[in-house]
Amino acid sequence: SDFWEYDPLTNIWQQVADIPVERRYAVGFSINNVGYVGTGANDTGYLKDFWAFDPFTNTWTQKSDFPGDERYECVAFSIINLGYIGIGAFANILYHDFYEYNPENDTWTQRADYPGAGQDAAFGFGLKDKGYIGGGSDQISFFSDFWEWNQVTDVWTLMEDFGGAPRAYGIGLKISNKGYAGLGEAGATDYYNDWWEYTSDTSVATQIYPVSKDEYFRWETISPNGLSGIYYSLNQPSYIIIHDLLGSAALSLPLEQGTFHLPINISTLENGIYFYEVKMSGEKRFRGKFIVINKY
Repeated sequence: SDFWEYDPLTNIWQQVADIPVERRYAVGFSINNVGYVGTGANDTGYLKDFWAFDPFTNTWTQKSDFPGDERYECVAFSIINLGYIGIGAFANILYHDFYEYNPENDTWTQRADYPGAGQDAAFGFGLKDKGYIGGGSDQISFFSDFWEWNQVTDVWTLMEDFGGAPRAYGIGLKISNKGYAGLGEAGATDYYNDWWEYTSDTSVATQIYPVSKDEYFRWETISPNGLSGIYYSLNQPSYIIIHDLLGSAALSLPLEQGTFHLPINISTLENGIYFYEVKMSGEKRFRGKFIVINKY
């Protein structure tokens, strides 16, 4: 039942208030600076209760129960101030139903059933006024079909398949106006670490960050004197490019193959938000952002 908050600026995790009912295989989404968590399972059985977390008061408030049957391994995402939870499983019972949550009046509305093949442990994310669900399992086979749901028309449309191998237990998320999905498994021996980017305007998924299991990259907190650093382990020579919000390159450095802690002098950068990309043989491996503030 423990719950944790991550601050990307300081790269620090902090424990916050426990959710009142312990669970695993739950789902969640956020709307207007409030986090919502529901469904799942614990030692007493399957769950359908639904909770809101206020990070400003560090408190949980119980909301109206998820209206479908108790279940776990659902999909959840939010679109334009509304939340969505659907599909999932209760033991060997699989569900296609899909529901919309309105936090303004704490009500649920059933929407069109999900027509995809994998109802258990699929991935999903929301982009603009559309929701996307893909992959998953029927507890026998694994799938890679990928579906778009239109919030206005309440219609599901089959899109081009997810670009990776069929799988369950993948992760889906949204960054800006793009969706990302990957990881997961297809049985007891097939585990995945590939990562894909989806642009709704092109309906095409592009593989990014084909990172080996022993590779990593971490940006160190920036000090007031303009010194920073990176911790990394890379299997090939690479390079890092830093650019500003307008996309102009501000700094470029080569990265040797191996495991290193590399100090970086960013004292020439003005205060503001910057983005970095680590590339190897022209392909993106890692990317992120950092903020320069109060630089002396």
